[in-house]
Amino acid sequence: MPRLSPLALVLAAVALPVAACGGGGGGSLSRSEFIAKADALCRQANKVPPPGPVQSPEQAAANARREARQRTALKQKLGKLEPPSALKREYARYQAQTDQLISLFRQEAAAAQAKDVRRFNQLDSRISTLSAQRAKTGGRIGFTVCGGAVSAKTAADPALAGTVDAACAAANHTAQTATPQPSSATDTAAFAKIGPGILAAQRKAQGAIRAQQPSAQVKALYGEFASAFSARVDVTARQLAAAKAKDGAKLQALTDQDQQIVNRREGPAAQKLGFEVCGILGENGV
Repeated sequence: MPRLSPLALVLAAVALPVAACGGGGGGSLSRSEFIAKADALCRQANKVPPPGPVQSPEQAAANARREARQRTALKQKLGKLEPPSALKREYARYQAQTDQLISLFRQEAAAAQAKDVRRFNQLDSRISTLSAQRAKTGGRIGFTVCGGAVSAKTAADPALAGTVDAACAAANHTAQTATPQPSSATDTAAFAKIGPGILAAQRKAQGAIRAQQPSAQVKALYGEFASAFSARVDVTARQLAAAKAKDGAKLQALTDQDQQIVNRREGPAAQKLGFEVCGILGENGV
């Protein structure tokens, strides 16, 4: 599912897998040794509990800064590992993508602090896309933990991924450019105004997703993604009803439910399928 919620600024900065960066020191490792040691460091880092739902822009900024700090710390540990020559080129790409992510999280923190919803949403989208690209790089290296690596065995074919991502991108654009953007997760007045357009965009994307014919290899995984997408569309419809009824508490509860679906169901499936726009990576993963 795309990042369709106009409430992105008051949600937690998403915990995304951190990639390796750095290099040198300690001598080159064999491929299996390098992968095992890197994944062990990432697995340990993933034990840090993810941030919960955020109630203010200040908390969103704090979460984004936390993400940047965690990635920087892990980058330094991973930087002590020297990859074998056959992996150096992909590893260099992985390093560069990690540095870009850290920079984006810092920019996101600044946008949240300034209460710049449009800028925050733009950065959030770029983080998701870059994280998905880095996960593919990690898969090519052979990682199974670091960066939420995408295995070629689970990735959807490029044509299907491109079509579905395009549908999500169109729906994202509708949500990100809708006005007025809600000032909080309980801003019923704003959501009542923009909710119908967002719901219509989601349903259009849902139609495109349902029309796809995934290969037998990824059919079950794609089904999980599509089911989670549909669940979020249903949540949006209920959010709209709550907003029209001016029930801020219900709107907040549904926003939290939407985030849970993203983190626990949709995001992990979308990530494994190799999507670069649809879905948000799961809550487990620095």
